[in-house]
Amino acid sequence: FPLVSMCGSYHATKDWYPRCASSWDRIRGTEKVVVLDDGTLTDEDQGRIESHGYDVWSIEAVNERVEPALHSYPALRSLREESPLFRKIVDPNILFADEERVLFMDSDIHVRGAVDLPSDAPDLLYTVGDVSGYRGGVLLPLQHPVTAGLNAGFMYWNPSIVELAFLNELAERYLLQIDNMWWTLQSCWAAVAGRTDQKGAFDGRDVCNVSGLSKRTPAEVKDNVTKW
Repeated sequence: FPLVSMCGSYHATKDWYPRCASSWDRIRGTEKVVVLDDGTLTDEDQGRIESHGYDVWSIEAVNERVEPALHSYPALRSLREESPLFRKIVDPNILFADEERVLFMDSDIHVRGAVDLPSDAPDLLYTVGDVSGYRGGVLLPLQHPVTAGLNAGFMYWNPSIVELAFLNELAERYLLQIDNMWWTLQSCWAAVAGRTDQKGAFDGRDVCNVSGLSKRTPAEVKDNVTKW
């Protein structure tokens, strides 16, 4: 399976980024690591990322493959143009549509040791956040089931469960009207998870979100205990 991340110059120049990125090769079973340029990577940034043995795909190259697939989905195309965050769900599902599984990781994920992802995983595995933020039209959770607690920073899924027509519906009816796009990506993933029968959350001993330590003890983080 491909391991996919997205990065821009803001993250690529942080001290913690190379420490995180260099740890990703500890995940066994990846056929390649692909870092999607959010459009701001410099040549120097790209060189540092490629020094880890990873492929960097420019936004121009990705757009050549993604934009034709969005021709019939104008709302989703507009949402992707308005918020680069949505490239995290739209682009991998088009670029790797023929894969059985895709692993997406945010830039700030650190892998502590050699790990294997389960071969018998359900169609979607996600992490649990301390307080998962969702934003969108007020009718979204009333008209579609959504999965509570989902954090989109570490996702392992079968691309066949993500239908562009459904994402376009979410964009048109619930997301494009929102002034602040922050947290709308998680709303989108939560709605996809809500209609997916075969799904589950990673055990906190394997994958955990360590944000919110002022609100949770280390034991609660380890056990994926939320405070909401």
